[in-house]
Amino acid sequence: MIDRLAELMTLLRNRGVSAGDVAEQLGTVEKTGGAHSVMIVSPRDASISRAEIRPGGAADTPKSVELTLSESAQLTLDDLRATFGDAMFVPRVRPSQMDRVQFWLDDGTSAYSLALFASHENEHVRSVLIRRDERGRAD
Repeated sequence: MIDRLAELMTLLRNRGVSAGDVAEQLGTVEKTGGAHSVMIVSPRDASISRAEIRPGGAADTPKSVELTLSESAQLTLDDLRATFGDAMFVPRVRPSQMDRVQFWLDDGTSAYSLALFASHENEHVRSVLIRRDERGRAD
């Protein structure tokens, strides 16, 4: 799982990547997106139960990708820390919200920086949201 996540993040750092490119890497499109619509993808990887790609300013530009992990997924916060470094605690917005941490990923050379938000129960990651920001400007 961590390898697939790292591959996805490498793709998202590049300029010219479309929502279709991201969908192709993840699986089969169930519902196409558009300028203001979420693209729903049926993932190839059994450890991911659902994938959603949210558009940015242009219709086919991904702004964020959310992956809901299946019960069989074996992804922990330690796996993420070992791959992406230190995490920051993210305060809850709602009492029912899962605990979350954020990893900030900016290699200084890619077209986009990424923020990875991991929702977790204890140390077990249940979902990740990857937000993509053009370097030098965060919306």
